[in-house]
Amino acid sequence: MKDNRKDDGGRGRNQGEGDKVSARRYNEAQKAFVQSSRGREAIADAGDLDATQAQEGEQAEAAGRARARGEDPAIRQRKDGDGRR
Repeated sequence: MKDNRKDDGGRGRNQGEGDKVSARRYNEAQKAFVQSSRGREAIADAGDLDATQAQEGEQAEAAGRARARGEDPAIRQRKDGDGRR
């Protein structure tokens, strides 16, 4: 059965899960931002941590590792190339 409904750009139509119109708008806005001078500046600055932020991150990671029971054996198997789970 052919769908003869006119494409209204998603306005007034329930698209369900996975709204394609909104996803397209979001992707276009992200692309425009990345290509802008403001976006390029934000990308260049991303990941730059001062000494305090780096130390806080290391402390948080150490605290998380201290509470962990150990590495998941499934992860170790995948690293070794064993495809079994």
